[in-house]
Amino acid sequence: MKMKPLMKPVLLKTAFLLLLTSLITAAGIAQVRVSGKVTAKGGAAVEAASVFIRENNVGAATDNNGTFSFSASLKPGSYTLVFSGTGYKTQQASFTVTAGNNSYTLNAELADDVSKLDEVIVTGNSQGTTRRQLGSYISSVSAEDLN
Repeated sequence: MKMKPLMKPVLLKTAFLLLLTSLITAAGIAQVRVSGKVTAKGGAAVEAASVFIRENNVGAATDNNGTFSFSASLKPGSYTLVFSGTGYKTQQASFTVTAGNNSYTLNAELADDVSKLDEVIVTGNSQGTTRRQLGSYISSVSAEDLN
């Protein structure tokens, strides 16, 4: 099907405007890497602490050494990084994303929170075990036995 002579320039202009708009939009957002270390008073690493950007809830948990690293798509501007861990007071640190800088390192030293010391995190792993291997008595009861 042949296009009318006036249709070609209109389609070309529309395609060009769409391309230009998408480039301008993409230029305002940068892929930023945020990393650092979370320690307790005295320098001990805080394991499994939560670290996230308050404005968009993107973040990560610290590893065994208290270090964290994650990437986020951010526009230039000011952001707040929140550090929290079980038994510690939550801390915040501000940072400003600028054009041309795509890596930020922020460290935090968390203070003990006595009011949260009653919290406990329990993690368990188990492999398949038969009833005979267990140290206590277990029996099965059918629905007929209950009637």
